[in-house]
Amino acid sequence: MDVDDEGQDVTLREFEEIDIFADAMSRRGQREIPVRYVDELDQFPDGVIICEESVAALISDRWSLQRGNIYSQVFLIAVGRGPKNARMVESLGAAGAIASGRYRVWRTERGDDPGGGVFGRKDVAVDMGAMWASPGLWETDRYCLMWHDTYPSLPELLSAYLLTYQRKVLKLFEGKGQ
Repeated sequence: MDVDDEGQDVTLREFEEIDIFADAMSRRGQREIPVRYVDELDQFPDGVIICEESVAALISDRWSLQRGNIYSQVFLIAVGRGPKNARMVESLGAAGAIASGRYRVWRTERGDDPGGGVFGRKDVAVDMGAMWASPGLWETDRYCLMWHDTYPSLPELLSAYLLTYQRKVLKLFEGKGQ
């Protein structure tokens, strides 16, 4: 539980507006992108899980999975900014990340979303036609902080990235006309 601006008790899920974010991604991707907490999962999913790094550790413990083996299916949200965190995401082999400050901007300024903000694999960014600054503070050998003119908001960009990532890297949706 947390407390909102009016002093009312709200769940963390409500406070972080997680379902609103997932709904915005689902509308753009025309495919439901469910948000589940560890205690709501009955098995490890086939696609990407969006969560904080601490939740990824709980997931690996719950199903006795090696942490290094699950990160290709983990998109980290609310990570710190800067080169150290960019290198950490790359060393984990995570699907990607969003900095906590960027997520906060989306939550507080939805109508004026500056776009961009997905830190993900360069090969996936190239496949989806995204751009990035090089050199950049959030650039590593294989990852970049991207933006795309076709996807002007953070949820839209993340939705497009995850769909491309799941097709390219996880080989999901093959043979399904997607």
